[in-house]
Amino acid sequence: ERKINQYLGRFSTLLRKTLEVNERESVSLKEEVEYLKAYLELQKMRLKDKFNYFFDISIDVEPLKFYLPPMLLQPIVENAIIHGISPLKINGILVIIFKYTSKGLQINIEDNGIGIETSKKKTSLHEKGHNSLGNRILHRRIKLINKNQKKKLFITVKT
Repeated sequence: ERKINQYLGRFSTLLRKTLEVNERESVSLKEEVEYLKAYLELQKMRLKDKFNYFFDISIDVEPLKFYLPPMLLQPIVENAIIHGISPLKINGILVIIFKYTSKGLQINIEDNGIGIETSKKKTSLHEKGHNSLGNRILHRRIKLINKNQKKKLFITVKT
């Protein structure tokens, strides 16, 4: 009963944050990280602590000064967990790194999952189409973000 209450509490926190951020065109990096933490805590609970996660925010990145479209990183993190980490026989590790370069904000999402190629081999054709659609949408969003910006946004996924 206690676990159910914890799960429902975390779910309601995530749902509230989802409703809050979806009303806005952009959120601060701080808010995006808080949203991801709420999402990751719920996933950790669902997967019985099968993975740990870490945020590495470079000292030159000021989380209240950088703005992103809401929930930009959540689909990438979700893919890392579902397709990379959950099939592991060992505990997974997910690291989300934010660093500022001369070109703009670099976000690296790294995990010790089974890898993209192995995951693709295990995925059905229907799911492959769904995943590539998600990737196309993500790349379009990043392209739109970068269109009129001097400082660009770069996202790298490593498994």
